[in-house]
Amino acid sequence: MPKSLCIAYNLVCSKLYAESDGDLGRTGRIILVRHGETDGNRGTRRWLGWTDLSLNAHGVDQAEAVADALSGEHIAAIYSSDLRRSVETAERIASRHSLPVCEQSAFREVNYGEWEGLSEEECRSRDPELLLKRESDPENTCPPGGESYREMMERFVPAVNEIRRKHANASAVLVTHHGNVRVLLCDVMQIPRSCYRSFGILNCSVTELVVLGDAFVVNRINGVAHLSIEE
Repeated sequence: MPKSLCIAYNLVCSKLYAESDGDLGRTGRIILVRHGETDGNRGTRRWLGWTDLSLNAHGVDQAEAVADALSGEHIAAIYSSDLRRSVETAERIASRHSLPVCEQSAFREVNYGEWEGLSEEECRSRDPELLLKRESDPENTCPPGGESYREMMERFVPAVNEIRRKHANASAVLVTHHGNVRVLLCDVMQIPRSCYRSFGILNCSVTELVVLGDAFVVNRINGVAHLSIEE
């Protein structure tokens, strides 16, 4: 992230922290977990937004690891995208807490439409002008039959805010996707959504948002201490 953006974000967080009397422990948290690995995450990068893949063997191991890492947390509820890779990850976390998984389509990855399953190079060969436009303005540019990031966030943010309202003084887990976490971080940090590529969010990493009234403070991004060194 550019230094100027880091400074601006730190000023915002300092103000919110001061308003909380320095006690973040009394507030709620949303623990964002990216789903475990699928075969679509290996090798050539392909856009798999709404393509419904299960975890592969390594993804199962990752899901078990993050479930173990969160097993000592006091979790009030567990939410998940309704796509299998997220649900299968969430179920392993839920098993440590004897909680159900609340599945919602609002937590899905962005829909890539006709680009689903294609690599970036295949998209560039098929529709170079549209891909270039999406790269420069992902918030407002849709793949054919798909969503822009603005449209994704129009369904995602209200659902996240509902979790915040329901669990204002407790901790909830949300298992979701790469794009959702990265764009949400842009919103929370008050930087342009076009900066989303600045965040690396690995499979089964943990990103933690602390609830302060109507706002969030980022407490952790892409936590992977629970994953093996090869991650």
